[in-house]
Amino acid sequence: MSNHPLMPLTADEIGEASAIVRAHVGSGHRLGFVSLETREPDKTDYLSWRDQGAPLPEREAFVVFLDRDEGRAYEAIVSLDRRILVDVVALAADVQPAIHLDEFQLAGEVVKADPRYVAALAARGISDPSLVHVEAWSAGSFEERGRRLCRAITWLCTDADTDNQYARPLYGLVAVVDLHEMVMVRLDDHAPGTPPPMRSWPYHDGGGSYRGDLKPLLISQPEGPSFTLDDDRRLLWQRWELIVGFHPREGLVLHDIAYRDRGERRQICHRASIAELVIPYGDPNPTVHFKNVFDTGEYGLGPLVNSLSLGCDCLGEIRYLDVVSNDIEGAAVVIPQAICIHEEDDNILWKHTHSSGRVDRARSRRLVISTFTTVGNYEYGYFWYFHQDGSWQFEAKLTGIVHTAGIAGSKGSPHSLP
Repeated sequence: MSNHPLMPLTADEIGEASAIVRAHVGSGHRLGFVSLETREPDKTDYLSWRDQGAPLPEREAFVVFLDRDEGRAYEAIVSLDRRILVDVVALAADVQPAIHLDEFQLAGEVVKADPRYVAALAARGISDPSLVHVEAWSAGSFEERGRRLCRAITWLCTDADTDNQYARPLYGLVAVVDLHEMVMVRLDDHAPGTPPPMRSWPYHDGGGSYRGDLKPLLISQPEGPSFTLDDDRRLLWQRWELIVGFHPREGLVLHDIAYRDRGERRQICHRASIAELVIPYGDPNPTVHFKNVFDTGEYGLGPLVNSLSLGCDCLGEIRYLDVVSNDIEGAAVVIPQAICIHEEDDNILWKHTHSSGRVDRARSRRLVISTFTTVGNYEYGYFWYFHQDGSWQFEAKLTGIVHTAGIAGSKGSPHSLP
């Protein structure tokens, strides 16, 4: 096992850290683990270890957890080397950490089981709650501060496997859920009895088929890729070197990025990530007026990363990295093939035709490190590109489904797309 201080927590380390926290809190408390991550060493300590032979920084986990009985959130530091709790701090009463994926899913089940909600569906002509899709959205400061609440909104979805779950929104129906107690505390119905839209369509191409006029594109590297990846997740390609990391909030993280120029190791960046992602909707529609989401900070991209597959997600000679997240109980969850590493042809690097007719030229190639994350209706592709000329760049690709909101009557909303 790698003992590099920047490595993400392993499955065993996640289980050990959550067990240490549970032992400290004691039995009888209902705990929920929002995130468990490597507590990265201070940059100065890391460089002293890397460059000067200083002792290896202590391996620690940073844990964000909920005590549901107290209704409070805590941050803890666990020493994995000494197997002890180093520190624990209670967050302010009005501070809430991210909504965990398990809470997101459980909130929907709680709503669909509540008689008030079932009656509201029946008034809209929907007799079976299993035919709706419910999503838990962060409530922001629109609700009671100091209480872990979310707002849940609904779409009619008659076939979960084939239907577009965002095609038929239920206008005016918003459930407020307590995520500590997992109960629906209130149902706001701004348009009782308003029927849902009846038209639906599949996700792709408005119901049509995919294009069939493309011939196969095959990429072959019979001698393998030109990069190397070791057990410390240190990636070497051309003159680049870096460590491929992972974080439960930010997802893909790159560490200790350097470029070797004529034998000199030039430090480029200590840590590279996309720290936040905000989606402001700005629609006063009473169903969705509160939608102003920080997808990274309020949900966490790490547990939502996709398992990637060869052929479309990634094309070529691929090296994958698994990542490890955690469920709400603190157990490890392995997401296979979550990070894709490969090379791509990148057209001409440089070229010159001499007056004598001689042509000098070089083909360009780039290294690509990527992930895809699904946050409800949106997919975010994060792509880091490293080039042979010493440049590097980041690209985000947004795809998925537009988040829909219903409206009563035939007249459209002036605040949203028709």
